[in-house]
Amino acid sequence: MSSHRIFEISASEDIETRLPRSAPRIPAYLFMPPKAGKADPRSLPLIVSIAGWGQTINHPYLLDKLNPWLAKNYDAAVLCVQYHNIARSPAKINVNQQGLFASFNAQYEGAAVNSFETLAVECRKRGLRYLDKSCFIAESRDSYMNFGLLPALDCLQAVHHVLGAVPALDPRRVILFGSSYGGYLANLMSKFAPHSFAGVIDNAGFAQVNLRDVFSRELSSSLGWKTTVNGNLNVHYAYSTPWQLEDGSVSSYFSDAHRLIRSLIPEAHWIASETRHVIYHSANDALAPLGEKRLAVEAMKKAREVHFHEVGAADIDGQVFKNLEHGMNASLRNLFARVVDSVWGGTLPQRAEMENDFAAARRYRFDCGLVDYVFSFDPEKGVRVEREEKALQAAAAV
Repeated sequence: MSSHRIFEISASEDIETRLPRSAPRIPAYLFMPPKAGKADPRSLPLIVSIAGWGQTINHPYLLDKLNPWLAKNYDAAVLCVQYHNIARSPAKINVNQQGLFASFNAQYEGAAVNSFETLAVECRKRGLRYLDKSCFIAESRDSYMNFGLLPALDCLQAVHHVLGAVPALDPRRVILFGSSYGGYLANLMSKFAPHSFAGVIDNAGFAQVNLRDVFSRELSSSLGWKTTVNGNLNVHYAYSTPWQLEDGSVSSYFSDAHRLIRSLIPEAHWIASETRHVIYHSANDALAPLGEKRLAVEAMKKAREVHFHEVGAADIDGQVFKNLEHGMNASLRNLFARVVDSVWGGTLPQRAEMENDFAAARRYRFDCGLVDYVFSFDPEKGVRVEREEKALQAAAAV
């Protein structure tokens, strides 16, 4: 079992929905290298290991394999954060029985289901293992799918917190590392805080919001998530969400501005900096489309050094990449080692500038159409975000 320090980080405010966080503080684990006790001030790199879909910071692979290995092999501290809605697999299923039964009866002619017993009889009679997408049940959990913004802010707050709490950490050598959703969050954090990270390693990350993850109930044609009832019947389920997609007049409408702040594609959002990005993406990725990732990479290249490799059949070596599906079943340890050895010349990168965005109290404004998102960094308080509507800005200027 690995050893690590546990930090409690203030949960970021949800400035979009204004919903309270399920807990005011979130845990973060900091794995230290074996010789950390003898480290000089500002001498240790910090690797931020960002969990992906359905993982938590207690996932055995992260807890006992990847993060301790990174700490030992690169003489670095490794941070892993329990960010907002980190565990994506269904927590518990809230079944609206009458709604489910009514949907079944409407979909299947002659059905008169009024209980799970009669549902089972009808399914056996019809040879059903999968119900139609109109017959779905809703997931219930303590947090909702924010997709990107809140998780990135939680991780930024954690980076700021540990840099201030551990004198041995060097703010010039902070590396972000993630796969799939974790890779997406790594790039998003670097977008929001352009002068805080020396390097980013992204394996198969998204380029923008996957609306199916936010609106699985409204986008019934894309309702692809399933769960199993009684070990036999497969039923579609929908994530619970405070957002609306259809009515633009309500405050909970998920607007173009909400999508743009979460997107890696807008070129104007990429601020020139020293951050070095290394990105791998499967040519056959069906979950995070390659076309979208290419657009993001082209935007990033206007402001950053970007090493982008589209993984094809010739790259499947069984050591780093094992297939061309989403994530490529990559060995994250071997992938990290390949980047350091082959792209970064055998050493973790370092920014020339000592001050990061927090220490320099920088402020960035991201134009998202009718709304600006303003990120304010503070040496004491961390990062705070505000939404400023253009109409209100114009009225104030008159």
